[in-house]
Amino acid sequence: MVFATNTIAVIGVKQIHQLNIRIPDDIRIATFDKNDAFNFMPVPVPYIQQPISEMSRKAVQLLLAQIEDKKNRELQVFELPAKLVNPL
Repeated sequence: MVFATNTIAVIGVKQIHQLNIRIPDDIRIATFDKNDAFNFMPVPVPYIQQPISEMSRKAVQLLLAQIEDKKNRELQVFELPAKLVNPL
């Protein structure tokens, strides 16, 4: 199960624990980006580390290019590296 946000991950782990479902024996979870709240979780939470600075920089570059050239609204897809971090 992958949680889209850290807040949902924290709530999800709490609910999974209340249902007596064992992580990672019965279900495996992961989320995006590390959060200090994970240090207080009953189990380690794997997360996908994203290049946030690079993503932000690329988004601003694309936005500025579209502002300068209003006719160029072509969809551009960029793939940036991500890494699964398993704190076990």
